[in-house]
Amino acid sequence: MSKGIFVIGMHRSGTSALAGILDLMGFYSGAEIEMVPKNFDNKKGFFERKDVYQLNDNILNESKSTWESPFGLEKISIDEKKYFNQTKKIIDKISVNSKNWFIKDPRLCLTYNCWSQHSTDHCNILILRNPLEVSISLYKRNNLN
Repeated sequence: MSKGIFVIGMHRSGTSALAGILDLMGFYSGAEIEMVPKNFDNKKGFFERKDVYQLNDNILNESKSTWESPFGLEKISIDEKKYFNQTKKIIDKISVNSKNWFIKDPRLCLTYNCWSQHSTDHCNILILRNPLEVSISLYKRNNLN
């Protein structure tokens, strides 16, 4: 039986650093072609799958929200059943390749319930960083106010 980890935390909170450690420990998140590529902003890598990123963005967009502006979720709850097959397909794809796997995407802070319904044998690691430091880092990276 496979063991999964969901890495949950806001952008710029240290989730990539933790995901890098999990990767070094042998936890699998996907083939290089399936991952969001490294860039100037994160030279060591994001350790985020493109399909997870895209599905989480779709879930938020359909709920009239984004990671930068999640306020639409206040009035609209996400129908987890609607995304059951899509999230299951991704988890099955990851877990078939490794006994120990992880999924990391900052949007999981908002979409976690869509993913957690598939695995009874997983754990969550929640990364917390001082909100002021996160805000300053996001401002520098995205010019967010």
